[in-house]
Amino acid sequence: IVSEGGVPDLIMLSTILPEDGSLLIEAMGKGIVTSSYVQYEEKLIDYKRRRAVEAMCMKTIQSLQTGMDSVDEIMSECKAVLDGQVTKDENSTLSDAMKGLYEEVTTETERCMTGISGVDGITGGFKGGQFVVIGARPGVGKSALATSIGMNVARKSGPVLMVSLEMSKEEIAARIVAADTELSVDKISLGKLSQVEMQIMERSMKSLSGIPFEIIGNARTPLQVRRKAIEMQHGDGLKMIIIDYIQL
Repeated sequence: IVSEGGVPDLIMLSTILPEDGSLLIEAMGKGIVTSSYVQYEEKLIDYKRRRAVEAMCMKTIQSLQTGMDSVDEIMSECKAVLDGQVTKDENSTLSDAMKGLYEEVTTETERCMTGISGVDGITGGFKGGQFVVIGARPGVGKSALATSIGMNVARKSGPVLMVSLEMSKEEIAARIVAADTELSVDKISLGKLSQVEMQIMERSMKSLSGIPFEIIGNARTPLQVRRKAIEMQHGDGLKMIIIDYIQL
C-alpha cells in the first residue's frame, strides 16, 4: 500500500486481508496501523456485530422451521450473540501468563467471603470465575454449608442464585431461618413452635426477606440455569450460583 502511495489504515488493510481479522490484529499489534484511525476500527466492529446478528436471525428462523434444536438451545444462542459474547482463543505464551499473574497479584480483586473463618483463612474467599465443589458423605451437611455460604455472600457481596434439585424452596427457607434463630429445623417444618418461637421466626423471616438470595427448583438442564443466570445478571447482577447437587 505504501509503495503505491497509499496509507495503510484500517480501511485499506481490511480490503486486502482475510475476513477473520487475525492478520489485521497482528498488524495493529506491531504498530503498523496508527492510532489516528480508531474511528475506522469502531466502524468495522459495528459491521461485524451487525453481520453476527444477521447470521443469528437467519439461523434462528432455520432452526425454528426444522425443529432440530430445542427452544431453550435457540434462545441461549441468541442471547450469546446479542450479549456480544465471542469465543476467544485461550492459548497464550508464558509471558502473557506472567503478565496476567502480575496484574492479579497487584490489583485488588473483590472476593466473596464465605463467613466461615476457617475456610476464608485458607482460601481468602472465592473470586469470580471459580468452580468450587463441596464433597462429603450423605447427610453430613453439604446443603446446609452451601446455603450458609450463599446467604453470607448475598448479604455482603451481591445476589446469589440457588438451584435446588433436591429440596423444595420451603425446606431451604426453613434451614435458613433455623440457622438465623437457632430454632429446630424439624419444629419449623412441622409447625410445632410455641408462641414465643413463632414470634422469633416471624422477626427472622422479616429481616431475611430483603436479602438477594433467589431459589429455583425447576431448572433441569445447564441451559435453563444459564438462562436464569443471564436474566439475573442483566437485572441486579449475580455474584454466585449454587447447584444442589451437581450429579442431579
